[in-house]
Amino acid sequence: MKQSAQVDFYSFSLERQASRFAASLPLPEPNTNSWLFRLVRLPAKGRETLVDVEKRGGRFFVTVSRFLIPLRRLWESHGRPQILPKGIVPVEISISTLPVDDPLNREIMGYTPLDCLDAPSNDPAADHYFCFFTDTRECNIAAISNPYENRKAESWHRLINRSYAAELVAPRRQFATDVIIA
Repeated sequence: MKQSAQVDFYSFSLERQASRFAASLPLPEPNTNSWLFRLVRLPAKGRETLVDVEKRGGRFFVTVSRFLIPLRRLWESHGRPQILPKGIVPVEISISTLPVDDPLNREIMGYTPLDCLDAPSNDPAADHYFCFFTDTRECNIAAISNPYENRKAESWHRLINRSYAAELVAPRRQFATDVIIA
């Protein structure tokens, strides 16, 4: 399927909403040996979160944007508008340094994001994930739906699983108040 046809997919529309409310992405300067990785996790049931890992100089940083109420449910209740109004979605944004030997860092430095399969779906009930990676020489943007049902999505499995541990490094200031119903 052509990339342009996928832009109107449910999953891409939901990702656009999430990215509007998340921390901004500081793209690395060319020829600096820096890189940037973003993983967008939009499960059907569970906390929607964006995890950004950035290498600047010899340091690594993790920025976590956590939706404190279910973004998908809010977007659906407003009729899936092109743009949700600012301020309507409570988000907690945390940042911290990340150890060089963090498992997610090791995956990124091993260029696992470049191996991510691109297999999104238009299913509103699916779990949707997106990744973006650039080191100013290489770049990959990929999306997948229900990755744990796809045997060819091992790179996704590794990045997603390791992102949960990296997410815990950044301090929490707020907690979700809305219970997610299974």
